[in-house]
Amino acid sequence: AATTLMPVIVVAVSGATANAFFSLAWMITLPLIAVSSSTGQALVVTSAGDPEQLAVYARKVLRQTARLVIPAAVIVALAAPLILRLFGRAYAEHGSTTLSLLALSAIPNMITALHVSIHRVQRRMRAVVTLLAALCGSVLLVGTALLSVIGIAGVALAWLVCQTVVALV
Repeated sequence: AATTLMPVIVVAVSGATANAFFSLAWMITLPLIAVSSSTGQALVVTSAGDPEQLAVYARKVLRQTARLVIPAAVIVALAAPLILRLFGRAYAEHGSTTLSLLALSAIPNMITALHVSIHRVQRRMRAVVTLLAALCGSVLLVGTALLSVIGIAGVALAWLVCQTVVALV
């Protein structure tokens, strides 16, 4: 819900132009977030056949995911103005901070996605739902509040902060 509702909230609160800047940054970031989900799915499949090795597999998945996500997230965050410039000066001007913050949120997302996968292997669905509900609820609440105060960069900041807090917990 957080990934699909946020662009709808942005367009409803801030209008189509702001949503264009936000949505492009969002679409660039989603593949970074998808890496953690994909490696987490591989963990679930592998561990389902050998649950005693879950901790070993989880550490391997985290290392492999980090090797992909961290450098890519940092590069996208640093190169955000250049990346968005490909779509026009206005995108670079209005969306660079948003893209940088969203890209960096892929780093703590590695931890939350890993824990979702671990809970799935352990068949702890209540923990999966709790973790995802906490993330979704906090992102939607904080993101909407910050959108009204500081614009689309506020949504990205909310995503980074909420991902980090949930990952730490």
